[in-house]
Amino acid sequence: MAIDQKPADGTGPRALGSGQVYSRVKSCGNTLNSSEARVLGYVLARPDQVVDSSLAEIATEIGTATSTVVRACQSAGFTGFQDLKLALAKDIALRDEQVVHSAGIGVETSAAQLVRRILFATAQTLRDAVETVDALALEGAIEKTVFASRILVVGNGASASPAQDAAYRLSALGYWAIAPQGAIEQHLAATRLSSGDVALLISHTGRTMETITTAREAARAGAALISITSFAASPLVEVSDFALVAGGPDQGLQLEALTSRSTHLAVFDALLVGVAVRRGRYSKSALDLMSRISDEHSAQTWR
Repeated sequence: MAIDQKPADGTGPRALGSGQVYSRVKSCGNTLNSSEARVLGYVLARPDQVVDSSLAEIATEIGTATSTVVRACQSAGFTGFQDLKLALAKDIALRDEQVVHSAGIGVETSAAQLVRRILFATAQTLRDAVETVDALALEGAIEKTVFASRILVVGNGASASPAQDAAYRLSALGYWAIAPQGAIEQHLAATRLSSGDVALLISHTGRTMETITTAREAARAGAALISITSFAASPLVEVSDFALVAGGPDQGLQLEALTSRSTHLAVFDALLVGVAVRRGRYSKSALDLMSRISDEHSAQTWR
């Protein structure tokens, strides 16, 4: 169920729009039941009040059982209500240090406001990713990629461009890496994979049918599956061996996926740097070759 984080009266409390709690709650997507969604929506809408209240007080205020509040906290990845409150206190401190851009984007938004809000949202999403990307999953993804024979990169829709970029940079690092653009091409390429290969799947929602179909085919072929997505509870995460979860806040006009795209590229950067460092001299040799080729295509060589 979707989370409504607006205060009941629409005024007063400063809602939470970034930070660890916000990121974890948003990554749950629509997997929460109605009671859990109501609890977490209240937490995001009235963070200051939640921090200053007891479990019983919050349950009474929301009109639900204390066990439901605890279960909602656990669904968001916290051990319980106290664990959530500690994280919430840190998020509030950070929020109060920042310029908050909670307003959406509309026709009345000036160019100056537009660039400020979009860049701020992107920067905040990058900071939030530190809390949602599982370090153990990233370490496992790095290890699998280091020894990969071939790498298939898959992305559709808004994720197509990041997939192309990822394949290009993996190739520059010395890997056999491709990013087919058509769904049938992707599916066919997945059938050619085998044990020792890697399928890197990029999807904002984690629910794009073409990407999931290719992922399942790659798994059947024996390849390791690494996903980069915005939602922890998604079909793509379920089939992945290593899921790297990082997303973006909703800015209106369906810009959430665009903000997440920048974050997904940053998460891939972390993966790529980890791989490059572990490959040592092999990485240096490949990058030297890439540098030479780039120089040959530089405009100054044509004078």
